[in-house]
Amino acid sequence: MQDQIVGMFVGCWARLEMSLDYSNWIILNVVPGGGALASELPRSLGQKIELFRKAHADLSLLADFKIDAAGILRRIQDLKEHRHDLIHGRGTEILDGRSVSYVRLHLKGADFQHLSKTYTTKQLLALGRRANDLQLAAAQHMGRLNRRFLSDQPD
Repeated sequence: MQDQIVGMFVGCWARLEMSLDYSNWIILNVVPGGGALASELPRSLGQKIELFRKAHADLSLLADFKIDAAGILRRIQDLKEHRHDLIHGRGTEILDGRSVSYVRLHLKGADFQHLSKTYTTKQLLALGRRANDLQLAAAQHMGRLNRRFLSDQPD
């Protein structure tokens, strides 16, 4: 059961990143002044977040979007470590049928260390719900950007 819940989390995170990618594409290619922020779309999560953050902080045409963007960024920050555990980690053992231990590598320079964290099924479900709520908020934000800058529909 834990694997299915983690799968839900991973799917939600993929949709979140797609919304960030599309939002960043609109910012770079359509919003006046956005093209000055970067020469290409970012690939890593940290770079995607940074472009999204910088655009909403610096571009006056995105003023109406700042509050929503700040909430999305805060929620990403809140889930980032869990995302790293679940996406880059490996479930190593089911402890009691209700919890699973995840191990991942923490890279530091030319070395690494093993990090381990235990998640209960209840915690995984809560993380899955939070990831789903976050990806929905990011998709709504992207939709508003799309309507404002790419269509004739009011946002």
